[in-house]
Amino acid sequence: MTTEEATDLSHNTVGYVGTEPVGEALETLPVDARTDEVRLALCIAIAGWRMEPAITLRCANSPRWMDPAVARLVSYLLAYPPTVGHLAIKIDAVHDPLAPKRQITQRTVTLTSGGIDSTAALLDALDQGSDVLAHWVDYGQRYAAAEFAAVEKITATLGVQLEHSCVNLGREIEAGELRYAHIVPARNVLLAAIASARTSAGHVVVAGMADEAKVPDKSPRFYAEGSRLIGATVSSPFLDMNKTDVLVRWRRRWSNVLHPAVTVTCYEASGRCGRCRACTKRAIAFAAAGWGDDPGFRTDPFADPAGIIKDDWLARWHTFGASRRADLLLAFRHAHDRLPAGVARFAEKAWRAEAAIVEQRLRSLEG
Repeated sequence: MTTEEATDLSHNTVGYVGTEPVGEALETLPVDARTDEVRLALCIAIAGWRMEPAITLRCANSPRWMDPAVARLVSYLLAYPPTVGHLAIKIDAVHDPLAPKRQITQRTVTLTSGGIDSTAALLDALDQGSDVLAHWVDYGQRYAAAEFAAVEKITATLGVQLEHSCVNLGREIEAGELRYAHIVPARNVLLAAIASARTSAGHVVVAGMADEAKVPDKSPRFYAEGSRLIGATVSSPFLDMNKTDVLVRWRRRWSNVLHPAVTVTCYEASGRCGRCRACTKRAIAFAAAGWGDDPGFRTDPFADPAGIIKDDWLARWHTFGASRRADLLLAFRHAHDRLPAGVARFAEKAWRAEAAIVEQRLRSLEG
């Protein structure tokens, strides 16, 4: 594409991914969110879905995006899941004098999905005395209604100002679902860019944890270099913790403020299906952290209705770290009578074989 062709794009067009224009999603955002960072983040996500390495971007500050280090970072962020292969991203940028200029403040905005991790991150930010906002984005996820209901309840209870945005990625999600399932390529880059643009926050809290470090947009590299793309610093208070650790901290610090059962973590529209991977991980963490059963599931995750425990996790048992194995065993002990027979037999044998790591994990959680 020539510079003249790119310059002729309509004002609401972000640019091109490959030879296809990108603009429909941008038009669903308020004008104050159509910043250089959001334009680039949209192109990144769409490039991932389309498996297209060439991005041509209209922006106010074109030299900034021509830095080869930016392209390398974007290539890294799009290399997930590993099955999608590797894109060697190339970014061209042309000047757009009409692109909105950003205003940056010292405020903190916490990305919230209504789940355990992001709600705990919001509670932590409040503990730090930050001038904090919460921001939720509807990007076309099938579980948006359940998320937003939880987010509204949580922020109202905590007295936190809630901002929300809508960006219509439905067409891209539908087209990329066979490759990515529920995954949005470089999702946290897009959501953090939108949140920072809408609130003028100079710091964005994106909840990521140690056991998610292989996910590029929750990795140490993302937190170290993400400001290149987002235009704000990015952090997580839980980079050395997993979901069980977070729920233990919640029990100690915030149990009298908010019960974690008000959060929602589910890949289905119902919000508490009890069958998906997210619900199963949530049930394990609740039990391992000493909260007992999380109420409200439509199906008991410990009954393993989709075979996630038996056919996936037990098959990969020895690839898991010691903390995760111990958490699973603690949860299995809690729900032993509800486990499928094969899972219960495995748990009994593993409990004897791994008693030392369970004891070590208990001391860690209690400490």
